[in-house]
Amino acid sequence: MAFNIHSKFMNELAISNDDLTFNNHKVTVTEVGLQFHKRLNNEEWTTLGHRIGRVVKASMFMIGDWLIHREDELGGGKRGGDRRSRNGKGRPAEIEERYRLAKEITGLNEDTLAKAAWVCRHVPTNLRRHKLMFEHHYTVAKLPPDDQVSWLDAAEKHKMGKRRLARSIEAGRVLTPKELEPDPNDRAIETFNPWVNRICILYGKFKSTGYMRTTHKEKREAMRRDLLPVVKIFEELAGDFK
Repeated sequence: MAFNIHSKFMNELAISNDDLTFNNHKVTVTEVGLQFHKRLNNEEWTTLGHRIGRVVKASMFMIGDWLIHREDELGGGKRGGDRRSRNGKGRPAEIEERYRLAKEITGLNEDTLAKAAWVCRHVPTNLRRHKLMFEHHYTVAKLPPDDQVSWLDAAEKHKMGKRRLARSIEAGRVLTPKELEPDPNDRAIETFNPWVNRICILYGKFKSTGYMRTTHKEKREAMRRDLLPVVKIFEELAGDFK
């Protein structure tokens, strides 16, 4: 069931121009944030929060449905929505032009647009769950419809995040939160590599900029002294192989 809010406060909001700016006497909602003119009471603050959350959760679905509606009219059908390649190869010319226009209209990159269309194409509105995020639906989009229903039901019932849902699908069963915790024995061992690489990069910059040719002998000697602890470590390790 869709969550509906009826409030004098929200009813006062109205579109004031083509830049998606909303105004009432207490708050202005723009594309770059909220501007508060007066303090909101608890009901108004809660109502606005619900609306914001609903818009955020619905935005990718709205973009995807908007795109595939036009794809169907242009004859792209499933083929247009199925292709999520970065270069868009394989889409009809009309669909390719529609993506170019959609990118210009929305300001979103093609990967984001294609992802939205792909998910909405594969997870129709009757299977979507308003309590779950778009990423949950992305995770199940590659599955057959019956499996989508089962896993979305499970995600909703067990309050699963995207990662837990994806790992559970891989395992073929609902994993417990504890099963997602990393094994302490599998923790990566820290190595010298990133630190040595930073030293090498820094030294390369000194050489490429001509600093090593122009700097005084005292400066180069100071650098050498700075590196002596590294040399000592190397010599200690080398002793293990004698």
